[in-house]
Amino acid sequence: MADLFAVFDNYVLIGEVKITARSSVIEQLEITIESIRRNRPELLESKRIIPVIFSMRPKYIRRECGEKGIFLTDG
Repeated sequence: MADLFAVFDNYVLIGEVKITARSSVIEQLEITIESIRRNRPELLESKRIIPVIFSMRPKYIRRECGEKGIFLTDG
């Protein structure tokens, strides 16, 4: 399951928090989102998903996150 999950208005924030983020974190986030879509679709119904990764060292995945529409922040 995700480290972060918040529902507000028409948005659902789903995220991971890691000291050093690598490609495996992106894969885990994508798996988590798909799992929620399959198992708890009512949580995402009529909502925009905001995927996010918080990392102290995000440089390893910056490009890949941008390509996949995942927000990446270091704080």
